[in-house]
Amino acid sequence: LKELDKWNEDRRQIAKKYFEGIKNPAIILPLEDEADYRHIYHVFAIRTSDREKLEKYLNEKGVGTVIHYPVPMHLQECYKDLNIKEGTLPIAEEISKTIISIPMYYGMSDEEIQYVIDTLNELVDKQGIDEAVLYILDKKIKLQIEKRASIHINGIIARNYLLEKMK
Repeated sequence: LKELDKWNEDRRQIAKKYFEGIKNPAIILPLEDEADYRHIYHVFAIRTSDREKLEKYLNEKGVGTVIHYPVPMHLQECYKDLNIKEGTLPIAEEISKTIISIPMYYGMSDEEIQYVIDTLNELVDKQGIDEAVLYILDKKIKLQIEKRASIHINGIIARNYLLEKMK
C-alpha cells in the first residue's frame, strides 16, 4: 500500500490524456474530477451505442477491452429476492448495455496511451457519422445536462428501495 498514492496519480494522468485526446463523438467519457471529488480511475469505462462493434474493432486492433458491469446490480441473481423488475432503474440498465472499459493500469507508456486514443478516434474517420452516432450525441447532450442529478437520484432510489426491502 505504500505505492497506492503513486499508482492512483499515474492512473489520473492516464485519464487526463484520455480526456484530452479522445474526440470520437460516438463515445461518452466518464465524469472528470471536480472540486468535490477525485476519481482514481481503477477502470476507464466509456460508453457507446454499439458496444459490440466497438469491442470487436478494438480487439482486432490489439486494444484490450473488458465489460465490467454487463448486468445492472438490481437485475443480478443475488438481488433477485428484492423483486426489482427490469425497467425500474432505466439509467443503470442503459449504462450496463453501453459501457466498455479500455486499458487503464499503472505503468502504461505514453505510446500505449496514444495508441488507444488514436484507435478510438480512427473509428469515426473510417465509418463517418451515422445514425447511431447521432443517437448517442443526443443522449450525450441530455446526459451532460442531467447526469449529476440522474446519477444521484438513481442512487437514492436504489438505496431507499434496498433499505425498505431489508426492513
